[in-house]
Amino acid sequence: MVDHYFVVIDEVGEALSKLDEMLQEDITAVEAGHLYASRREVVGLHKLVRPLREICTHLLRGESPLLTEASQLYFRDLYDHSIHVIESTEELRELASNLRDFYLTAESNRMNEVMKVLTCVATIFLPLSFIAGVYGMNFEHMPELKHAWAYPLLWLVFVSVAGGMLWLFVRKKWL
Repeated sequence: MVDHYFVVIDEVGEALSKLDEMLQEDITAVEAGHLYASRREVVGLHKLVRPLREICTHLLRGESPLLTEASQLYFRDLYDHSIHVIESTEELRELASNLRDFYLTAESNRMNEVMKVLTCVATIFLPLSFIAGVYGMNFEHMPELKHAWAYPLLWLVFVSVAGGMLWLFVRKKWL
């Protein structure tokens, strides 16, 4: 029965390896729910095999006239296999946790990139909104209103401010 756990552990390990490859190629190809389900499966498997050590230890050290020296060899082998199964499930559990952490970090980095672009766009439009607000007021006695080139000059200021800020963001490698 213990030896059949090796088959299950190999299948779960292969599934986690495929998830790892998918995460390395394209983070959006993997859903968070799939990662959590895989981790839950590994944790459940670990909970199943963890008591094996105690059972095998009890069988190995048990004093019974039914246990012969020849059967002790099999129980030692069973104990070794159970230890190997437990260690394998611990490694799988660690791998599943690492995959989840990698996914969360990659998603966080992707969200940070989006937030950076949105912040730069908002920052570019903030001074433009201020200038438009000032010149959008309904006053008759604004000196710029009487000049023929005031409106094109205002657009030149808009484009200059936006272009200058965009150039600064690109130069600082924020965009």
